[in-house]
Amino acid sequence: MSPNGGAAAVYHIRVQGWIGTRWEQWLDGLAITPADAPGETLLIGALVDQAALLGLLQKLHNLGLRLLELRMVNEAASQPEEQEG
Repeated sequence: MSPNGGAAAVYHIRVQGWIGTRWEQWLDGLAITPADAPGETLLIGALVDQAALLGLLQKLHNLGLRLLELRMVNEAASQPEEQEG
């Protein structure tokens, strides 16, 4: 169970190196974009819990990518709710 009560959290993960978008599915569906700095990649997306985060970090390590920044930006549960119309 995640520490935030079961809600997924959205992360920004910046690594040194370039990852093509073909890796998105293998990297748990996170969006892959070039970072502001040359030679860096930014991954953005929701992970269900700390175990999923650890698994993703292990995959990045296995690819030989250096972790530069890891930031939880918000909880996915804070997405707008459907409005009745």
